[in-house]
Amino acid sequence: MLGRLAWVEEECQSLTSPSAFGFDLQTSVKRICKNKIPRKKELLRIQSLLTLRDSIAQQENEPPRSIIPDDCLTAIARKPADTPEQIASMKGFPKKIAMKFGKQILQSIVDAQELSSLTLRKPNPIEKEAKTRQELDGLWSLFCAWCVGNELSSNLVASRATFTDWCLPVRTDTQPPISPLTTGWRSQVMQPFSAFMHGKEELQFSRDATFIAKAKK
Repeated sequence: MLGRLAWVEEECQSLTSPSAFGFDLQTSVKRICKNKIPRKKELLRIQSLLTLRDSIAQQENEPPRSIIPDDCLTAIARKPADTPEQIASMKGFPKKIAMKFGKQILQSIVDAQELSSLTLRKPNPIEKEAKTRQELDGLWSLFCAWCVGNELSSNLVASRATFTDWCLPVRTDTQPPISPLTTGWRSQVMQPFSAFMHGKEELQFSRDATFIAKAKK
């Protein structure tokens, strides 16, 4: 037994909280844009279309991505259509939705210019330095190995972007920003790794029947 029942309960509680299923525009935009930062006009259209998509999904009692698939949404934001018929002709776009809500979709694109643009994560300028990039790549690989050695999925603990935002200040002895890695069970996972980065502990890896990672002072 790994003795992590409290971690499981904490994670399940967060996943079953009603707030976890509400529409959050910032989260939706980050997910659909991934690591890309679109042009301002395109970003505003994405924001407007995502908001409309969620509204229609609630009205139709359907998952949002079955209303307007992500690829179709980004395609319209990048190159807007002029008529509902053009939307309906798009590959992968549900024709029923296009004909029923096409005018609302087109109006949403027009209304987008009145919105305020959300702020997406931009890489820290220091990340562009070759030496820093190599160090971050190495630390990320080491972190993934640390998770595997402790029978954890690294992707469950943190995304690369979240890890980088945590790692950059820690490597310079600065307090990291509030994030999933600074609270709850994830902060416990990161504590030995933080101590390693501060030179207070060593990380030891071994392999017998399984891959094992330990921290040693």
